[in-house]
Amino acid sequence: MQWLVVQEGSGANDFIAVPLDVEELESDAALGMTTQEVIADVASVSATESIRVRIWDGPVVTFRWFRSSDVVTGVCERVP
Repeated sequence: MQWLVVQEGSGANDFIAVPLDVEELESDAALGMTTQEVIADVASVSATESIRVRIWDGPVVTFRWFRSSDVVTGVCERVP
């Protein structure tokens, strides 16, 4: 499993990544799915599983991990 970075983090935006199952995508392509259908498939996964990290200015970083009906959240220190 790999993670696809949907949005780079910055002082104004959260970092967001969603899981990307390369084997499943290759299977989708082999089945003749269009690029738009593959993108929709990735979007449906991102609705149920994602990692979101708030990297706004300051020493504390907040993260949230969503998976199905689970939510994990916490803070961690920024490592230079």
